[in-house]
Amino acid sequence: MPAFDRWVAGARPGERMLYARGEQIPRHAPAWSHARELADDKVITLTSGRDPENRRVFCYYAVRVAAPIAQPIPAPAVEINEDDPTELVLRAIRRAANLGLACPTNTSLATSCGLKDAAAASYRIRCLVQSGQLRIEDQGPGKPRIATIVGTGKQTCRAA
Repeated sequence: MPAFDRWVAGARPGERMLYARGEQIPRHAPAWSHARELADDKVITLTSGRDPENRRVFCYYAVRVAAPIAQPIPAPAVEINEDDPTELVLRAIRRAANLGLACPTNTSLATSCGLKDAAAASYRIRCLVQSGQLRIEDQGPGKPRIATIVGTGKQTCRAA
């Protein structure tokens, strides 16, 4: 799925990618589950059509939407409280991890999640670490931290 995530991160609005082919929707495949998560969070839309060469086979496409939404992908079957700043911070970090991006800075988290300042974002991250939902790895001065979503094992990208 890293190639799919790289495509999502770099695709322009309206671009599409074939992510699966078959006679029925591949609900058991990890690629479909991952695509469904991104579609649920309105990062992409999913569409399908018959293969012109073999009408029994469907082609399944992901289509990049105009702009990512500030809140990242929620964990499956978890109700998100839109009024809880800690949940919003976790969603922002999940989005970055799902798209293979660097972990957002405290300042960008504060802006996108409606927090007072970077210190408020830092506090929310500490709460997430203490609750066991997030692990943080420091890469050193000038490099973005690496966040691991404990429930999925997904990580934000490492600095080169």
